[in-house]
Amino acid sequence: MMQVLKMYAAGQRDFRHVDFREAQMADLHLPDACLRQANLAQAQLSQSCLERADIQGSNLWRVNLSGANLRWANLNRTVLIRACLERINLFQASLVESDLRLALMQRSLLCQADFRHADLSYADLTGADLTGADLRYATLVGTDLRGARLAGARFAWSNMDRAHVHLPAVEARDLILGRPIDAAQIVFPPQ
Repeated sequence: MMQVLKMYAAGQRDFRHVDFREAQMADLHLPDACLRQANLAQAQLSQSCLERADIQGSNLWRVNLSGANLRWANLNRTVLIRACLERINLFQASLVESDLRLALMQRSLLCQADFRHADLSYADLTGADLTGADLRYATLVGTDLRGARLAGARFAWSNMDRAHVHLPAVEARDLILGRPIDAAQIVFPPQ
């Protein structure tokens, strides 16, 4: 790890295929780094700064990125199964075709993030800010969206079977579904 930090300080940004499996790297600062197809499974990266990082196609299974800053990051086709992403900043990040099943994303900033074709089955997004996020064609089976801000979020052609959503009437109007959704697909709490 120290070698990577020295190389980064010297100006290198390309760290493709690096293996940081189970590494303890909280508060890591590698903005603009290329970590394509890296193995970061079970790594501890809480409070890290990976702004504009290219992490495409990487394995982040059970990674801890709580409180991390990944604004404008490329996480397309990334495995984030069971990842701890609480309070993460993914503003305008791209997570197209990523696997976020069972991810913990409570109180996260996900504004304008691109989740097209992503699998967020059974993910916990309670209290997350998804304002303007693109979730078209996403799988949200059993996803917990209670208390999430969804104004302007696009859900067209997404699978929201058994998703838990609690929307005030005003915000429900702002949701852009793009197609009729059977009310039985979404679990609304009793009024």
